[in-house]
Amino acid sequence: MPCTGVPSQPCGGPDRMNLFWNGITAPPPPETITNLGPDGWVSEGCYTDSVTARALANRVDTTGGGSVMTIQLCVSACKTAGYSLAGAEYSGECYCDNAFINGGPASDQTICSMKCNGNSTEYCGGADAMNLYSFGGAAPVSASPVTSTPVPSATVTLPSSWASLGCYTDTNGQRALTNFRNNPNGGMTVETCIGLCVNGGFSIAGVEYGGECYCDSKVMNNHGLAPDRSTGCNMACTGNAGEVCGGPNRLNAYAAGPAWVQLGCYSDQPYQRTLANSMQMTGTLTVEICLASCETAGYTLAGVEYGQECHCGNSFDNGGGPAPDGSAGCSMACNGNSTEICGGSQRLSMYGYINADGTMSATVSASATPTPVPTPAELPAGWSYSGCYIDNANGRILATQQPDSNTVTIESCINTCSSIGYSIAGLEYSSQCFCGNEIIAGGVVASTDSQCAMECSGSSAETCGGPDRMSIYAAGAVQVAPAPAVQTADLPGTWTYQGCLSDDVGYRTLPAEIDFGQNNSATTCLSYCASQDYSIGGMEYGAQCCKLLHNFFAPPWI
Repeated sequence: MPCTGVPSQPCGGPDRMNLFWNGITAPPPPETITNLGPDGWVSEGCYTDSVTARALANRVDTTGGGSVMTIQLCVSACKTAGYSLAGAEYSGECYCDNAFINGGPASDQTICSMKCNGNSTEYCGGADAMNLYSFGGAAPVSASPVTSTPVPSATVTLPSSWASLGCYTDTNGQRALTNFRNNPNGGMTVETCIGLCVNGGFSIAGVEYGGECYCDSKVMNNHGLAPDRSTGCNMACTGNAGEVCGGPNRLNAYAAGPAWVQLGCYSDQPYQRTLANSMQMTGTLTVEICLASCETAGYTLAGVEYGQECHCGNSFDNGGGPAPDGSAGCSMACNGNSTEICGGSQRLSMYGYINADGTMSATVSASATPTPVPTPAELPAGWSYSGCYIDNANGRILATQQPDSNTVTIESCINTCSSIGYSIAGLEYSSQCFCGNEIIAGGVVASTDSQCAMECSGSSAETCGGPDRMSIYAAGAVQVAPAPAVQTADLPGTWTYQGCLSDDVGYRTLPAEIDFGQNNSATTCLSYCASQDYSIGGMEYGAQCCKLLHNFFAPPWI
């Protein structure tokens, strides 16, 4: 995104910052080692494991959950449960037993290379590998493995009011369902997991890796239906080989009605809507507002999109379904609640209503072919159409955005921009109007005008751009500025450019921030950082200057 003070330079982008460093290096972080064993426990080294044939049969909860897992917490949990062996795996999982059933000492100790979630200075196993500990140092004994040939099926008799949501994505550390539940009687089935979740007061249950159970009241961390559908949910339940209990990073999810539940991230098209009915929202949008509006109108499907749109329906139309890239495209915060996700560009965060009897009413209808509507022949005096431009490839191509409106027309946008001294007007996504005196951020013309084919919110006879496509109108010739180039020379003092870093609004890479409005640039930001005794500075989102004290963490950047 162009710096607001020097448009020929970039100042980061959405959740991306250009980072500079003044050369002052803090001490390196502590080295990660294998814990030799706390409180009478002894490290036995790295053991192989498998999600289909566990080396230690019993997974246990640790205090605080897997996100704060340490070796001390794991061995303490196993000792309290009466076991003499403990294994830490995959950064946040703890397993116990009195003998290892499968697996054995690993020939390659480096496969136990994942740091504990709660202590980065010690290892907690790896993928299909665990750091094994024995109480008192007694050599681990191998027991005869339990053999079976499961032939799982997806058919499960669910409790009343419960419905299957399908195969959902999941990741360790960012769970779709955040509450792990252990079956004290051993073995796991779908019915057992649902019962454990009901007893805990949860309305959603998920089974994973054959023997794991997770619960929650909503789907978390933007997970949803897996893009490969049910392919990854293929592991037999440890308590019933005839049932499926998810798979690696996949869980079979179930939910109780009557309630709205998240279905995942769905694809959408401006003229081939997955949900047929768009709701006019007043004020700012949240997921809850959209769900309530759709329910009041009698719809059983609801989707939020582009941070500010609510769509409803009783069927998935035009071939719409789970997005092929999973939840990646659903990444835009709701404009009424920045802690919620409201879809993305051509992506719906989809919700479905489960009835009290555990049924859902969603059907699939045939596709329809949209017909773009024309651009009017008459424009305000001196203005002409200049083409359909690609927006947001490197940031906004016009710097000044007007408030979104449901009465936008080509004429209204041109009049607004002209009245405040701009010579270019751009219309996007039906209801958005942008102004400027030049095309910035390396904006280029789209391959066809048909990509700008959304009806204007204020006139169905006009087209106002499309998703990341801007209909450009200008008074005279359109001036196009070059794409921003990083300033690497003539920086203040000893500052040097370190690259483009990812950033997250909830977990800032640099915690302190100042907004320079229309005057931001590398020179402006870094000069300010130096004057405040900061040694790290970064520009983000065009106008923001972020900084960090030199002793907070050390390069090299990852």
